[in-house]
Amino acid sequence: MTHPGRYKGILCAFFSLDWAGLLVGLLVAGFGMVTFQTGDHWGTIAFGGLIAVTGCILSAGALYHLFRVRRSAKRLPPPGQMISVGSFEMHILAEGEAGDGVPIIWVAGGHGQGLLMHHLHRRMKEETRSILFDRAGSGWSQAGPFPRTIPREADELFRLLQSAGEKGRFLMVGHSFGGLFSANFAHMHPELVSGVLLLDATPPWNLTYAGNMSFGPIRSAARKAALACLFGLGWRRRAMDQGAMELGVTKEFAGMEDQIRLEHARPRTHLSSSSALWTAAQSPFDLVVGEGALGDIPLREIIAPESHDALREQLASELRFSERQIGNLFDGLALSPQEYVRLSAQGELAHAPEGTGHMFPYEDPDFVIKHVHEMMSWIRSGVRGGAGGGQLEI
Repeated sequence: MTHPGRYKGILCAFFSLDWAGLLVGLLVAGFGMVTFQTGDHWGTIAFGGLIAVTGCILSAGALYHLFRVRRSAKRLPPPGQMISVGSFEMHILAEGEAGDGVPIIWVAGGHGQGLLMHHLHRRMKEETRSILFDRAGSGWSQAGPFPRTIPREADELFRLLQSAGEKGRFLMVGHSFGGLFSANFAHMHPELVSGVLLLDATPPWNLTYAGNMSFGPIRSAARKAALACLFGLGWRRRAMDQGAMELGVTKEFAGMEDQIRLEHARPRTHLSSSSALWTAAQSPFDLVVGEGALGDIPLREIIAPESHDALREQLASELRFSERQIGNLFDGLALSPQEYVRLSAQGELAHAPEGTGHMFPYEDPDFVIKHVHEMMSWIRSGVRGGAGGGQLEI
C-alpha cells in the first residue's frame, strides 16, 4: 500500500468509529478554550471563543449520535450470528435447508447490507439454504481493516462461511457492485461456487476506463455523509428518508425501514462504501477481467434495458464530458456485458423485462426468482434452462 493509501486507511478507520466525533468535538472545544484564555488581543480572544462554542456544538451533536446508536442497537439486535473473522466480527443470516437444492448467497448492490436482498432471501429460504451477510462496515458487521478491497472482502466472506460452518458449493447472486464482488469471489474460490447469477452487475470495463468518473461523486458524497453522521446530522428525518430511498426501500422492505435508516446514520457505512469504490477504481487489475477466468462455472448475466439518454445529459452537463468522451464511454458500455459472459465457458446473457431499470431486482422480484430457479436446475442437471421470461443469448 502506498503512503497516501495507508494514511487514508488510518483516517477511515478512525472516523468510522461512532465516538470519533466526540473526540474531535472535545479537541476543538479544548483548543478554543486555551486560545480564549491565553489570548492577549480581542481578535484572538473572540476567535478562541468562537472555536470553543463550535467545539461544544460538535460535541453535543456527537453525544446525540452516540445516544441514538446505542438506543437503536438495543432495539435492533442482529437477526443472525455474529462471527469472528480475525480482528472484527461479521454478521451472517443463514436460513433454510439445502436438501437437494443449491445453497444461495445473496450480495446486495453498492456496499449495502445483506438486508437489502431480504425480499428475495425470504422467498428462497423455504426451498433451500439461503444466506445473507453484511460486508465489513455494513449492517450489523463491525468495520474491518481499511482500505476495503474486493480481494480482502472475498477472503473475509470465505473465512465467515468457514467459521459459520456453511457448506458449499453456492450459487452466488449479486446485484450491481455486488455482482462484481460475486464474480471475483467465484474466481478466487471456485471450489465453493457452483454458479453465478449477475443482476446488472457493475462491469469491470467501467472500473478500468471510467471508475473515477463514475464513482468519484458517490465517494465524495459518502465522505460528507460520514462526517455529518459523526455529529448527529445523519438522524435528521429528511436525511434518513433520502438515504432509505437511495438504498431502494420499497414495499418489499415493510418493517425493515428502521434498520436501513440506522445503516444510513452510521459513519462506518459511508466510509466503508467510499473505500470499496475508491480501491476498485484505483486497482482495477486486481479484479477478475480475463476471458475464461471462471472455467466452466455456469454463469448468467442479466442486464437492464435502460435508456442512456439521461446518463448522456448528466455526463455533458454535470461532469463536462465532451461528445468524443461520451461516445467512447458508450462504445465501451455496449461491449461491457460481454466481459462477464466471456468469464465462463458456460456464460450467457439475458435481458430484464422492458419497463424496468437497474433496480429490477426490486421492481420485478418474481423475474429474479425465475432465474434463480433456472440456475439451480442448470447446476443440478448440467442442462441450460430457459431465460426466465427474458431474452437469452448464449
